[in-house]
Amino acid sequence: MSILLKTGLALGIISFCLLILQVVLTCRFKPLERIFGLDRLTNFHKNLGIAIGLLLTAHITIMLSLIKGQNFAIAMGQTAYGIAFANIVLALSFEAFGMDYNVWRVIHKMMPLVVLAAFIHSYLIGPDLRNAGMKILWWTLLGICAIAVLYRNLYIPLFRRKKYDIKSIEQVTHNTFTLTYLPQKGKRFVYIPGQFLFLKLIRPGRKSETHPFSISSSPTQGDLLQNTIKQSGNYTNTIDQTLVSDKAIIEGPYGRYSFLKTPSKSLLFIAGGVGITPIMSMIRYLRDTDDKRQAVLLNSNRAYNDIIFKTELENLPANFRVVHVLSDAEKDWNGLKGRITKNIIEENSRDILSDADVFLCGPPKMMQMMVNHLRELKVPKARVHYERFTI
Repeated sequence: MSILLKTGLALGIISFCLLILQVVLTCRFKPLERIFGLDRLTNFHKNLGIAIGLLLTAHITIMLSLIKGQNFAIAMGQTAYGIAFANIVLALSFEAFGMDYNVWRVIHKMMPLVVLAAFIHSYLIGPDLRNAGMKILWWTLLGICAIAVLYRNLYIPLFRRKKYDIKSIEQVTHNTFTLTYLPQKGKRFVYIPGQFLFLKLIRPGRKSETHPFSISSSPTQGDLLQNTIKQSGNYTNTIDQTLVSDKAIIEGPYGRYSFLKTPSKSLLFIAGGVGITPIMSMIRYLRDTDDKRQAVLLNSNRAYNDIIFKTELENLPANFRVVHVLSDAEKDWNGLKGRITKNIIEENSRDILSDADVFLCGPPKMMQMMVNHLRELKVPKARVHYERFTI
């Protein structure tokens, strides 16, 4: 067996194992989510998909250069590669160009078919699969994939999603709305401040899509749940047309982003725009539990009328300090203008920065800038918390 053939076969074996891992990463398996966080799993899944695409391309290029002719096993391999490649291209297009979410979702749900086609291909044609140990491994991997698919498509819909009534829709800024839900049966799920959920609105005459949103309410607010949603895309642009007669299907909670996960002596929150929502959940919890530790909020927005939860933030207890920074401030604005800089962070949190845990939430570019500023201010990496979640 030539070195080139061995390389091609090895690439195929590695690709199949990584395909199984891809399916597992997307099944929202709670133990994995508790350890790594769903945002990290999702981002790793995205990067791993690109790596698999490159490995599969190398595998199929080598094998087609060595094997002539066509049969069922080869056709299965080509089918697996075609669907996988389409998935990768469409996923990248969704992120870069904002393609239709439902198209992306349907294509993505075809990944188990890629695994099945790849299994048939390798089982029928792979010389390594003549070994009994490899056969056991292959069937085990296929079984793991099947369990992950069943968990995501049967267990979660049946046992982890609940129906909620929409109690109210409140406009909180010119383009931001708070939806309040109550469970139709029983109690809401148990969550900690800072976590997020998956929301599917059932609105007659409109598409039903599932999207992640931060929880803006606090666990101290009884059985209600709240999302505060900004109009910023095809789906969220219609959020103002939601009615109290509509229904919601909610799955959660998810996320490890919460001060309750850290032994912090004081807290620095840095928010950008609608990124205030999970931070507001934590602020409300601190207020409602009469937590006396010092907390500073640096809140970045474009203009004064873009500030979400304005009145509530103005009436916090004395241990909270709220600093608004406006990038396109009105002429009569007397507060800070521009972007949150390293100097603004230092000047407004000097008395707590040495022992504070820092929680960031905002646009990706802003968060990266804040991470850089905090690094320059010698804040240990372990005390800087954020989640980068993209679908």
